Amino acid sequence: MYLSEGHGPRLLSTGADLVWATTWEHHANHLISPRVGLPQDLPVIEWDRSGQSRDHGAFWKTPQVLAWLEQHHPGRPWIWIDDDISDEDVAICAGGSAAAHLLLSPEPGTGMTDDDVRRMSAFTQEHA
Repeated sequence: MYLSEGHGPRLLSTGADLVWATTWEHHANHLISPRVGLPQDLPVIEWDRSGQSRDHGAFWKTPQVLAWLEQHHPGRPWIWIDDDISDEDVAICAGGSAAAHLLLSPEPGTGMTDDDVRRMSAFTQEHA
């Protein structure tokens, strides 16, 4: 996904609490945040990288994202943006999280769009 100076302010405008769910882990706060206009102290999901493959089409991050959310934000609505989310991941999240959630998978060549930001803002307002 392309990095844009406008991504940070647009994400912050949605009213969502932001967490890095990237394999960059803590490096994202120092290397990506300044480039996109985000705070450099966002929470980070630390990955168990032992199973980094797709199991029947599911992204290896999916169970770990759900586990992190359950531990750190149980029952709270959440949004996950990743350019590698599949229909299988959507199904796993629907069955694995009772909390309202929105999954967005921007096209890597396009990146986050105005429509994505509108959807996130609407979701955040609806579940505030």
